[in-house]
Amino acid sequence: MKKSIIKRIAILAILTTISVILKTFSFGNGLHRISLFDTPLILAGIIAGPLWGMVVAFSSDFLYSLLSGYSYSFIMMFSALLWGAVGGIFYKRKVNLLVLFLVVLLTSVVTTGINSIQLMLWNGVDKMIVGLGVRIPTMLIKWPITTGLVYVLYKRVVLVILKENVVTKQEHGS
Repeated sequence: MKKSIIKRIAILAILTTISVILKTFSFGNGLHRISLFDTPLILAGIIAGPLWGMVVAFSSDFLYSLLSGYSYSFIMMFSALLWGAVGGIFYKRKVNLLVLFLVVLLTSVVTTGINSIQLMLWNGVDKMIVGLGVRIPTMLIKWPITTGLVYVLYKRVVLVILKENVVTKQEHGS
């Protein structure tokens, strides 16, 4: 049992690190960013449940703010937490591509709205509205990419990890 807990913590730490790296090497400026940092957050929720997905999201968001020099935004933190939590919909369940597609779309719309509120507070309504002209098309382009990445990684990596946990439990008679 201790071995599986240590393995889960290690996997979640790796996903946190990957999320920080993806956010660090994103494209954009202070008003707009293109990043796939949400993919490891969704996977964390799928692997360990919504609470742990949110822990990974908070950790990666906080570490990124420390490393990047950007000020920490509690409003934008909610969008990261949401990405971590939505993976929990599939915790201990088979990931259905259509459901995943819809969940990622809905989460993208909500997080774009949350982040737009913060940008409006920082930069004013005018810049936020102008920014939506770039943010919405980016969201629509990123939506199938994120969905595809999560689904492929789920099929190729997560199922292997989960299968190993089942085999280990059966071998030890748990």
